Amino acid sequence: MTEHDRQAEQEGTHSARANAGGTPPQPDGLDLVEFLRATAEDAGSSELPWLHVIEELLRRGRAGTATVTGLSRDEVDAMLAWREDVAAEVTAIVRRAGDVSSLVEHDVLVAVAERVNEALTVTYDVSPARLVVAGHAVALGLDRAVRRTLETFFLAENAQVIRDGAVYPVRHLDLTEPSRLIPEPFNTSPVSVQDLAFDRTAGLRLGDHRADEYRFVLDGDAHDRLAELATVQRLRIAACQPNVRLDEYDLRPEPGEEGFPPADASDDRFANHGPTSPDQEEVAKRLLSIACAHGCQVIVLPEYALTEAQRAGVFAFLGQLAETPVLVVGGSARIATEHGASTRRVCGCHAAASSLSSRPTRRSSRVGRRTWTGGNGRSACS
Repeated sequence: MTEHDRQAEQEGTHSARANAGGTPPQPDGLDLVEFLRATAEDAGSSELPWLHVIEELLRRGRAGTATVTGLSRDEVDAMLAWREDVAAEVTAIVRRAGDVSSLVEHDVLVAVAERVNEALTVTYDVSPARLVVAGHAVALGLDRAVRRTLETFFLAENAQVIRDGAVYPVRHLDLTEPSRLIPEPFNTSPVSVQDLAFDRTAGLRLGDHRADEYRFVLDGDAHDRLAELATVQRLRIAACQPNVRLDEYDLRPEPGEEGFPPADASDDRFANHGPTSPDQEEVAKRLLSIACAHGCQVIVLPEYALTEAQRAGVFAFLGQLAETPVLVVGGSARIATEHGASTRRVCGCHAAASSLSSRPTRRSSRVGRRTWTGGNGRSACS
């Protein structure tokens, strides 16, 4: 037997060995269980947030996803059903401890580790795939138990930049279920493909490579300002298009965007530098007035509809309206970088101060403009 064959045999599931009368596995020495135990010990001597535990489990899930995708559909279905059972038990363990704080409690995590150890022992399966699913079960269970605490934690952050390998909060949306804003199931034919994303939960997601290509910022202040959108009975969104022809834009050879090399003489790349009409700002104001008169809470302008100066004028104009929208997305505009050798696109958004919730905030209730800058010359709002 070659070394490769010997390793493959050692890493196989124990079900075959059990049928042959082999000794049941001893998962108490497994990496996952040892990680949970070691983390519990760390929590006993220092303040350690639950978020740290979930983040590490999701990293492990991402790294080991391939071990699960190679299994048959029936094997995966069985594992995912088992995952839900373990996750529910983890949630129950944490909640039984009483009020959940943002910090790990030593005894609670020890109890979670022992329950995972027992669950693995019963399966007679300590394969890499099983350990990935088990780790994700713990992450799911912890997320469900401490989600409210985590939401408070993220909202307390002034601004969080999404980074590769770091968790950030998401809002779960089940498109198969009717909601207040969408009374009928939005997705009437959901796909039957198994969800093998082990780097996320319903409330958290692990940043990926896109965080290096784009700059996404989650702002707790925006949550306060947009709270009104969660209470409207009928959400109205207006898309305002000030231009209808291409010759209404200033199209020039690409000067080179931030993150991209400049175009040479033989290059046929062109860039949109915004509208050419001197009346563009007034046209946009009229469109916004019409949308506000029809009770629209959200107004969206397309990219390059306004220059940066025009957009500032439009946002200032909003204060003169009797009915002010909750959110205006001003579209992206091309601006010169610090040294003027290249350009980048910036998308500006305006959120009304009147949409502040009654929850105490960390900042004043000023009317302001929030700007998200897209890396590599792209714009991104989050």
